Amino acid sequence: MFHPIKGRLRQLSLGLCLAYSAACSPLSADEWTNSSGSKSITGEFVKLDGIKLTIRKEDGTEATIPLYLLNDASRLKARALAKGDKTGAMSADMKDAAITPVEIISLSDIETKFASMKTAEEYFKFVQSEMAKGNYVIQWDMLPPSIQVDVENLAKEAIGKLEQPALNDILKFKKLVVETFKTKKSYLLNSKELDLPPEIKPLVELLYDPVVELVSEAIPDSYFQVEKLKSTELREIFTTVVSNVAPRVESIFNKLPPGMNPKDMLNQISDSSKFVQVSDTEAQATAPSPLGGELNQTLVRIENRWIDKMQLESMKAGIEQAKPTVQALDAKQLTRSIRQGLLVMNASFGGLANAESQQDVDDIIKLLKSSIPQPPGGLGAPGFTQ
Repeated sequence: MFHPIKGRLRQLSLGLCLAYSAACSPLSADEWTNSSGSKSITGEFVKLDGIKLTIRKEDGTEATIPLYLLNDASRLKARALAKGDKTGAMSADMKDAAITPVEIISLSDIETKFASMKTAEEYFKFVQSEMAKGNYVIQWDMLPPSIQVDVENLAKEAIGKLEQPALNDILKFKKLVVETFKTKKSYLLNSKELDLPPEIKPLVELLYDPVVELVSEAIPDSYFQVEKLKSTELREIFTTVVSNVAPRVESIFNKLPPGMNPKDMLNQISDSSKFVQVSDTEAQATAPSPLGGELNQTLVRIENRWIDKMQLESMKAGIEQAKPTVQALDAKQLTRSIRQGLLVMNASFGGLANAESQQDVDDIIKLLKSSIPQPPGGLGAPGFTQ
């Protein structure tokens, strides 16, 4: 169902790392390098059409290369040249671009902003602008304060039932997963059991390290301490996680070709959203459905927030249902349940961590495939041609 908070996500700005002086030689020919850094081609920039870069090689023939098969520096150079920015293109050759840090608005400023916004359209335009900056904490801030208090109380009560040994085991498993994906990267990417289509393998290789880094850095190790969780408000935890996650997710999205980027659909929904103000406390929102047709919402203004009426009632009901469940939690039983779940995951993943050869990895993946439904086949993509 359409939700107005899923606003437009813009690409985080890429800063220029170094700049050449205007006296540098013109860009008559450039070197373009693939994502793994193992292969390069020299040619003059001709044009950039979507994600297709066309260059003119030294023999006068032209070659077309999908952007996602190039490394970050080459992609940035292509975009700069497409905009007529030669200095930016040369800077891209020197160093990959930096990612803009996420700016999170203080809670007091949020309250002031929300109080000043009387219409649903104004409210959601502001939310969309914050989402575009990578400030996903705004989704928490959009909850009515009374709901925030209820959720915070439930979370703290549940955290109070956690035992430190259980969190230690979760952290240990997280580190095992990350280390295994790092050390077994070559085996995994080259496994015959994964059967990666040749046309999609370069994209998987391109995204592999950023996704592993995302898993590694999303939640700091300090948050696997019961006392730390007990003493930290949820908004502060969300702020820390968003600051770690948002730039990395944005970096991953930027590597995806059009049609595979989740932002494309969200942008379309956001741009087509329409609001009709019914009264000071009610509005109607309409947006195209990804599956066709239109989706409609009734929005109400509660505690200076505009929120979907059905969603509000659903949240209230969910909180009431969760209260007895959380109250009934037993610390020892919860620890046992966590450890049993980790034991099941370790049974298969531990074997992968201890694999010493390509054959070991292939055998383990084959065993896992027998119990995990396989996704449909990959998408076609042209190869890196010279």
